[in-house]
Amino acid sequence: LPGLVGQLNLSTGRLTVDARTFSATLGGLLHIQATGAHLTVDPHAPDDAELLRIDNAVATLDALTAGGLTPTVDFDTFGLRQDGRFFLSGAELRLPAGYTNALGIAGFIPLELQSLRIDFPDPDDLNVFVLGVTGRFLIDELDNLLPFTPIIHIGDPDQIGQAGDGVRSIGPGDNGTFDFDLDVLSLRDGVIAPRNFGPITLGIQGLQVGTVRFDGQVTLGGYQDGEFQDDLAGFLRIVASDDAGSLNSLLEILPTSTLAIDETGARLDLDAELTVNGGGGQGATLRFGLLIDATRQAAPPFVRIDRFEPSFERLAINIIVIDIGDFLRFTARDVVFTPNPGPGQPIATLGNVLVEFLTFPALTTGTIDNLKLFDDPAVEGDRRVEIGTLALDVSGVAINADPVLLEVNHLQLATHDLVVNLETGFFNADGIELNADVAIHLGEFLTLRSAAQIDFDAGPNELAVQFAQIGVEFNDDFPVFNGWGASAGNIGVRRDGTIVALPAFFIDIAFPEDTLFGLPAWVPLHVTRAGIRFPNQGDPDEEFVIENPADFRVVFDADFGGKGIPFEAGVTGLEVDLGILTGQRPGFPITNLDAISFGVTEPLILGPVTVAGGFKIGFTPVEKNFYLDIRGLFGLEGLGDMGARLLIGEFGPIAGELIVPTPIPLGPTGLVLSSISGGLVFGQEPGEFNDASEITRSDIPGLPGGIGNVTTLVDAAANDGVDLWVQPVT
Repeated sequence: LPGLVGQLNLSTGRLTVDARTFSATLGGLLHIQATGAHLTVDPHAPDDAELLRIDNAVATLDALTAGGLTPTVDFDTFGLRQDGRFFLSGAELRLPAGYTNALGIAGFIPLELQSLRIDFPDPDDLNVFVLGVTGRFLIDELDNLLPFTPIIHIGDPDQIGQAGDGVRSIGPGDNGTFDFDLDVLSLRDGVIAPRNFGPITLGIQGLQVGTVRFDGQVTLGGYQDGEFQDDLAGFLRIVASDDAGSLNSLLEILPTSTLAIDETGARLDLDAELTVNGGGGQGATLRFGLLIDATRQAAPPFVRIDRFEPSFERLAINIIVIDIGDFLRFTARDVVFTPNPGPGQPIATLGNVLVEFLTFPALTTGTIDNLKLFDDPAVEGDRRVEIGTLALDVSGVAINADPVLLEVNHLQLATHDLVVNLETGFFNADGIELNADVAIHLGEFLTLRSAAQIDFDAGPNELAVQFAQIGVEFNDDFPVFNGWGASAGNIGVRRDGTIVALPAFFIDIAFPEDTLFGLPAWVPLHVTRAGIRFPNQGDPDEEFVIENPADFRVVFDADFGGKGIPFEAGVTGLEVDLGILTGQRPGFPITNLDAISFGVTEPLILGPVTVAGGFKIGFTPVEKNFYLDIRGLFGLEGLGDMGARLLIGEFGPIAGELIVPTPIPLGPTGLVLSSISGGLVFGQEPGEFNDASEITRSDIPGLPGGIGNVTTLVDAAANDGVDLWVQPVT
């Protein structure tokens, strides 16, 4: 046969064959081409005798071909013994001139192969061999590809930065080399990978994302038995930010991060999260993402970064509280912020926002949607929340209960283009309107009710609601109130629910004409004025707190007269207890009387004598000073009428008037005075005069101009405190 020469010894059975060429594959990787193969088959040869011997063989490592150049292994001698065991001597792995190749460690970190070596640990089995590598990371090239300074750490990530840590760290400018073994099984599949190498950690320095700069480290994983085992972990630390409060905050690498490696390259998709816990359940979660796509290249730097995309993917805050003044609070939970909003776009839209009325803490809260948060770093001071135009209707509530004194129903919050600056707290007050139906219960008998606009900016002791006029309703459960009507006004409610009567406060009641307040039906009672009085009510021009709205009396002025009765009487400040009047408590319903008067409506004519007069007993309205006002008239036919009036207070007589029938002709005029009148001044010494015609009013300075304003005269005498009974009179 061409290329074969052989001999056969027929007596011994020994066969020798010499071949011109020989080819074989070892371990599925070493493709051997040799010349001068010698085969000896001898049935009587010992087991360690040569069966096949090949000199000067060359094997190629096609799996490591790069740029058209293939590493080779030169064998001085190798072969096969009679018992099937291999033998080998003088194996040397050679790299052709200009050969360059690299591994994509973790898929995208280039490590250049500088030298290769081969070792056959078992000379009897040439299918088992080890390929050793000396290489270096192309750290400078990687530094040029990435927008941060990379540092590669090989070793336990927990020991990075520790003294004597055993971790090898490679930074820019470091050309240090590594020795490791390639995984033969991976090479058979065309994958160049270390057999055991790592853990591999990528250090990050100076990663700038917007106004935030990060340092950190990301452990990618390591190689075990030629397989890359990703084990993503690590952190990013905020080392610079326009928010000083976030400095040194750590974002932990999340388990959702992935590293996908294939024959063309790799994709690293990192998720990092920062969680800040505050008091009262408040806290925030910042989610950061980093996406890196890399493609392997045949020439240095052996990798191309196709995509590098950092982003703040998500900012979630457990609770956001926005106070508007000290009267309104919006609380949003689990707020998720929009990543990378465009110019003029909100960073978050809040839904299901709890609304609390700080002015009236007892009010039922409600929820609203569509609040928009803005924070544009390109616009100074643009940190705001836009509430826009919203409407909120919440149910009613009793402000101070048991018994219920004040109710707020159908509370409606309306906003119109409301904007709140989150830095200064400024808001456009005209953008808020708060309306409600307010009911003030005066015990179980009377309710004041009206719609009102609430002053949401009222201070703790300031009025939140005030009424110039307010409707009045009587309880229909009590028949005695049938036909009653009323009007009220000048009343308010403070922020804390306190009910306040304002200056000129009034509650006027209109009764049917036949209302007798428990008096017999024959009594000719005519009510001229009626209202409500509280125990602490004083000067009508001063405001006062209605401490117990249920504690009041109906106060009225009335006249008795008519129905053919020739006299009249009157009462002022007659107080009626509605609890007794309605049968809720026993007793007589009239509880107080300021004044009572009696008089003859028409003079009584008794022959030639005429009699008329009356009296009034009462108290001044504010200072409650007692007085008695007596007046009388006596007439005699042919003489004329005589009259007198005397005002008496607590300390004695205060003033008096006299009318005397004294006909006095007025000279030649022909006119005659029918009577003269004069006054009595108590507490003043009379003067001495020789001629009564010389007396003028100025000679008696204490002489009043008449008994006109009874209240003024009585209160003045009471304030002086002088016993007028023992004082002189003029």
